[in-house]
Amino acid sequence: MKFNKIALSVAAGLALAASSASAFTGSLNDIVVGFTNSYAGATNLEVDVGQLRQNVAPGSYNLGNISSLLVNTYGASWANSSDLAFGAAGWTGSLLPANGDVKSSNYVTAGWLTTNGTLGVQNSAAAAAALPTSGLNSSGGKITSLYNAMGDSSATLVAANAVTLPTATAASWDKSNTSNFLFGKFDASLTTQLVSFNNGSFAAADLYKFSPSVAPEFLGTISLDTLGNLTYTVIPEPSTYAMILGVATLGFAAIRRRKQANLLA
Repeated sequence: MKFNKIALSVAAGLALAASSASAFTGSLNDIVVGFTNSYAGATNLEVDVGQLRQNVAPGSYNLGNISSLLVNTYGASWANSSDLAFGAAGWTGSLLPANGDVKSSNYVTAGWLTTNGTLGVQNSAAAAAALPTSGLNSSGGKITSLYNAMGDSSATLVAANAVTLPTATAASWDKSNTSNFLFGKFDASLTTQLVSFNNGSFAAADLYKFSPSVAPEFLGTISLDTLGNLTYTVIPEPSTYAMILGVATLGFAAIRRRKQANLLA
């Protein structure tokens, strides 16, 4: 099976000087990684890391180093913070053809349930129930507001693809992460992972795809290490390994048969 590679790099300009007026708005389909330290009254940091596609070849994809953004927003000791948290969300948009076939999907993270998990392997829980269209569009509207908030007058452009926002901004990461609407998966208790580094090296949250009438699909893991490197890791599911093994076995058998036919000839 041929997988499509994706470009998962943070746009150039991470060292761009802060501007009082934001000129950046998140694009539909993009994944926005949001950080919050609201307990300390700090601002939100929101970074657009581009599109994380569903069928991605197994591997580890570099989303960029955001250390300078974290230091400038939360201080030099951000990696030791007990209340700094992050999550990610994205939306493909609401497409309602004449036949009523809903094509939209949400991409959201869920925090790990263990500190000893493996990157790229599901370490979080997600509801198995089918997602109603109303819930999908409700949360999608929240995520769209999040995209637009990156261009809000209250936003400060801190990189070519990143802004800081006051926690009071209506569509900030803090305000978009709420449980009082239909789609419970875009919820602070599920999408936000404390930056309490696993084994002293990284913090992680699992990325899921939610589509109408199907169970949530685990895609991979977004992780952040103590140096500020954001990474997206994809490891094949056991069924994929079985398929690869099956194809390899068939190939080996075909080679053996060919050799035997040549000997008989």
